[in-house]
Amino acid sequence: TGAKTANEMTTGSKSLNIGGMRVVMGTFTTSSSASSTDDQYGISNRKYIAHVASSVYAGFAAAPMVTCEIDTDYHEAKINGIEDVTTTGFKVWCAASRVEGVQSRVISWIAIGVAS
Repeated sequence: TGAKTANEMTTGSKSLNIGGMRVVMGTFTTSSSASSTDDQYGISNRKYIAHVASSVYAGFAAAPMVTCEIDTDYHEAKINGIEDVTTTGFKVWCAASRVEGVQSRVISWIAIGVAS
């Protein structure tokens, strides 16, 4: 693709092009409110947040592969899924049995794909 190797800062994220591959990483903080759902098997309520990270990266020819990690000290908190990945953003779901596990938590993400 003729992309040059570069280190740049864009919209709070870090990016690097290596040949035709692009790597972008960044962080954001989840909302201070969470939703609840009951479990049909008697397990305590689960708290979840769906965070839409739009316009957080650019420079991909197609939707990249995205992975996330949540910074929390609640052992049951986890990333449940990543969906609606586009060339500029994604939606990430995180959940825990206690609201403190997902509220106002930093999520680190990385996107890897073909540079435009």
